[in-house]
Amino acid sequence: MLPQWECGKGVLCLGHTAWSRLFSKPVITACLILWVISLGLTASCRGPVTPQTASASTTQPDVELFYFGEDLLNPSNSGDVVLMCVVCNRGDSPVPANSLQLRCLALSGLDYTSGDITPLLPALAPHQFVVYRWRLAPTGEGPMLAAAILQSAQTPAGCVPAVLQIASTAPPSLQAPPHFGAPLPTQKAPAAGVDQRGAWIGANRVGLRLVRTQDGRPLLLLTTRNGSVWQMAGIVWPLFRVCSAEDAIKPWWHAFYWEDTRVQSTKTSATLTLIGSVGRLWRAEMSFTVQPNTTAVACALRLVARANLRVHALQLPRLFIPNTFSPPPANGTPLVLTQDDPSPLGQTPLIAAYHYGFVTSGIVASVAPLANLQWECHQGSAADVSIIAPEWKANGDDPLVLAKASLVVNFRLFTLAPSLTISDALRFQTP
Repeated sequence: MLPQWECGKGVLCLGHTAWSRLFSKPVITACLILWVISLGLTASCRGPVTPQTASASTTQPDVELFYFGEDLLNPSNSGDVVLMCVVCNRGDSPVPANSLQLRCLALSGLDYTSGDITPLLPALAPHQFVVYRWRLAPTGEGPMLAAAILQSAQTPAGCVPAVLQIASTAPPSLQAPPHFGAPLPTQKAPAAGVDQRGAWIGANRVGLRLVRTQDGRPLLLLTTRNGSVWQMAGIVWPLFRVCSAEDAIKPWWHAFYWEDTRVQSTKTSATLTLIGSVGRLWRAEMSFTVQPNTTAVACALRLVARANLRVHALQLPRLFIPNTFSPPPANGTPLVLTQDDPSPLGQTPLIAAYHYGFVTSGIVASVAPLANLQWECHQGSAADVSIIAPEWKANGDDPLVLAKASLVVNFRLFTLAPSLTISDALRFQTP
């Protein structure tokens, strides 16, 4: 079954530059446009207007529009807009080649430049990713709006394709490209602070910068110090999400919205805490703690339920790791991410990492926050990007969290440089 996404996050709205205003006032116009599109794509050609399915006897594949938005790893400096769409086969069955189709729609303020905007998906093994990129040119007329639609490619004659999903996670709205230089003082003592762009924390070997987007969600930039140079190690987006609901209601995904910040520093550690809410159901605090001479960041998520809630899944930080500093082609060509080869981490639970060049980055979890939740991690890599997508997911019945009760999730982010092998990730295992 396809995941249910946050309401109102299906349209990508870009501002007058490639990094500004992804969601502006004309969202109503975009919603109306997508509503008309969805009616047209789900209506039968003849007879009553009813939603179409790929086949009455065949279940739809569990395929997710994992990310849709500006290419944060390769920001454009030419004035064009490069959009990236990541599609993931979340299911346990393979997706046949050419059975699904992706559509990139320039709804307003953008024009296509070149490439295939209606590509067919290649064959995807279980838990495999494919990445698409498109370069669009601003027209200067009206707000810049774009959308992605995932639909069936095999439909009976005389009928329109069945829509599986319309654009998923909305990208962040930044006023300038992300800054991957030293986001913090270079002295050995740990430090944390708040500035106009958001907040930062770090010590002498690792640093985090958190950028507040226009809609209030945090984008995390992970940096590591390699010798005297600070180097980009990855982007985290989204920081976390919770799939939950009250009893007898189907659970859906809730995003974290950053409302306030608290910092604390001593001679031996620094802690940065983001305070906010996850939908209307949870209060939340996410803390990051660093110490000198280590490249690990201790993270703790504390959720407080506002009602009796069933938890279906907890999504930990999704990490996008750059594998090259050369911009990839943006012409709609599919880039299939290969799945992990057997490695020293293959038999190690609760840890996921990638090694590129002289940097190893990843995440390691602690014990399950609830008895009925199990660890699940989707990973894939290609020439230009690696993706780590961990979550705690209910195994059977969704566990119950009572109103005003707390739920604590502990994990570590790490990035090590110089690193010669992915086996270095094993040193970050929790006891």
